[in-house]
Amino acid sequence: MTFGRRKGRDSAGRSMKPQSSGKRRKVTQRLMRAKLIFNATSGRAEESPQQLATILAEMQDQRILPEVYTVRPDIPLEPVVRHAIRSGIKLVVVAGGDGTIDSVMGSMIGSDATLGIIPIGTRNNLAFNLGIGGDIATSVALLRGGRRLKIDVGRVHCGHSRHWFLEATALGLMSDLYPMSDDI
Repeated sequence: MTFGRRKGRDSAGRSMKPQSSGKRRKVTQRLMRAKLIFNATSGRAEESPQQLATILAEMQDQRILPEVYTVRPDIPLEPVVRHAIRSGIKLVVVAGGDGTIDSVMGSMIGSDATLGIIPIGTRNNLAFNLGIGGDIATSVALLRGGRRLKIDVGRVHCGHSRHWFLEATALGLMSDLYPMSDDI
């Protein structure tokens, strides 16, 4: 018995249509462009090279063509994401944690692009609460076969700076204590 495969689908989950002889043939999915924002410092940094290789292989299997951008602390993500959207990319995929997702999501406000999440961070709260979990292959498969959700965003202002957030935000003492929870 085979689990996880729907009737009329091949091993990669692609639909198969019957030929005139009654046999099924593979129907090729349309190639999908995406911007992949990869944060090598999310989660366990020593696993990053293998994670990126796995993500790229899984995206290839799903016929998703990623333009890869690796996060660097000295370069803001907003111009990178906005340029991708202006160039016609409709899927922005974040491979990282909650902080990387928040940074990218704020740049997507007001666009019709879709945010995809591959949780490789430390906590992955947002991914967990959206039902995105498990391994990289499962997360990448959701980019093709999952459903789009509209979710609320919030914005906090402090002086001249603003910050978009998805789940929660913390100020003052709580924001100082939150990172320490990893050591408990």
